[in-house]
Amino acid sequence: MEFSIEPSEAKKKVQSLFSYEIPGGDQGYMTMTLFGFEMSQVTSTTDPPNVLLTVSQIPQEIEKSQHQQLQEQYHQTIADQVGTTYTFTTARQMDSTLCEQPVTIIIQEGTVNAPEFADPQPAITYSTILDNYQGSDRYVSIFAHGQQPEQLAQTVYNSLDCK
Repeated sequence: MEFSIEPSEAKKKVQSLFSYEIPGGDQGYMTMTLFGFEMSQVTSTTDPPNVLLTVSQIPQEIEKSQHQQLQEQYHQTIADQVGTTYTFTTARQMDSTLCEQPVTIIIQEGTVNAPEFADPQPAITYSTILDNYQGSDRYVSIFAHGQQPEQLAQTVYNSLDCK
C-alpha cells in the first residue's frame, strides 16, 4: 500500500479524471494505492471538511467482482487512520447518468462521528462505478455530512464530468 498526502498531487489526479465543483471550494487531500487500485481525494475547504470526493481509474486487470471489496477496504483504512466512525442505517440505489452513461448510485445514509465533533452528524455517501469509459472503469464516491448532507452530495454529483 502506498500513501501520499501531497495535496497538489491529489487534486491534480482527481482533476485528470473529472471536472467537479464542491460548494465553497476544494483542496487536495490524499492519494492511496491499494492492490493497484489508486484512489485520489479532495475535500471541501470547511473546517472540518464536510465533503470528501474520492475518484479512481480502475485497472482492467481488477475483476468487477473485486470492485466493491476494494472500495470497502479503502474506506475502512481511511476511517481507521483518522479515527472516524461511520454508522450507515439505510441503503438504497438510484439510477442516474454520469458522463452521459447510465449508472446506478449506491446511497448510504446514517451518521458520522469523529474526534472533532461534539455529537454524531448526519452523513450520506453516494458511490458508483462508470463502466468502460475510454477503456477503463471509473469509481466515484462522495461523502457528505453536517446540515443537508444529501443536498450537498447531490450538488457535487451533478457537477461531475469526465475528462
